[in-house]
Amino acid sequence: CTSSPTSNVPIADASSTTWNGSSWSNGTPNASKNIIIASSSGAPFAANLTGCALTINTGVTATVPSGVTLTITNAVTTNGQLIFENNASLVQTTNASNSGAIEYRRISSPMKNFDYTYWSSPVWGDGTVVPKQTAKNLSPNTLADKYFRFSGSANDWVFDDAEMIPGVGFIIRVPKPGIYGAPYPETVVMPYAQPVAFKGIPNNGDYTFGVGANQYNLIGNPY
Repeated sequence: CTSSPTSNVPIADASSTTWNGSSWSNGTPNASKNIIIASSSGAPFAANLTGCALTINTGVTATVPSGVTLTITNAVTTNGQLIFENNASLVQTTNASNSGAIEYRRISSPMKNFDYTYWSSPVWGDGTVVPKQTAKNLSPNTLADKYFRFSGSANDWVFDDAEMIPGVGFIIRVPKPGIYGAPYPETVVMPYAQPVAFKGIPNNGDYTFGVGANQYNLIGNPY
């Protein structure tokens, strides 16, 4: 004999909490809960948050406002779009491997004509699914010969508009004053606080690169 079925009983996943556009499904995130962003509506990252891992669902855009720090223990997985505004931060506490691209926005200090800003990339690209983060696409309206890194072996600045290797510092000159159209619209008036956007997979883990004895090098925070 078969027994009659009982009413449906929802089973909650205590290890995660999902943002549905207005609230969290399982309470505010903490270090023991995976964070899942399932809606572009609302403000899931209005204040500092800590999570076990983070997933942005397909088709979803989430923004971390200026001044907010997102601390994630394990991996960040971006199937949609995750934007960090100027002075927002991503901190990861283990060497987990991330997947999917984020957009990490920054604004330089005000510059005058001929000034340079020192930059180091917090993201990378595989060159296939995610484009590589290069000095050229960070500031595309800079004059074509004004991207440099310092070579310890040559003891001099060397031109480099290619991939920004984690931990390596670059200097990029401010674009000349003017109004730039498509594909990189930008209006440059001095003094100019230049907005830039690093786009790629968030750097995480340990990074090393070789330097010679008694050499100067320009290094930068890779995160």
